[in-house]
Amino acid sequence: DEEEFDEMFLKLKDYKQEHGHCMVPSTAVSIQDKRLHRWISKVRLSYRQLKETGQSQLTGSSIQKLTELGFVFVPKGKRPTWDERIEALNKFKEKYGHIRIPKSYCEDGMGMADWVSRQR
Repeated sequence: DEEEFDEMFLKLKDYKQEHGHCMVPSTAVSIQDKRLHRWISKVRLSYRQLKETGQSQLTGSSIQKLTELGFVFVPKGKRPTWDERIEALNKFKEKYGHIRIPKSYCEDGMGMADWVSRQR
């Protein structure tokens, strides 16, 4: 329902602010993150149903909110390679003229800030 969507969307927004991406792992440790991961799975299933049948509990405004947040509806199924991340970093630099990646920045569903920090 709409109330649950709003509550979980805010939790996802907080998660992205902290981690730089919306990809809550299935191996999440905290109860809150496990609950968020289950909700994300439901959202992706609803999205897939919408694409396949034209019917879903997911509304257009919900899809828009998630898209604007950088949510990945159809994950690639694998972690980005080092080369893919470097390519995304180069795109960022071309666009913004620097590589000071904000925590909230997401390119093709991959959080960049933590990765760049680890590379340094």
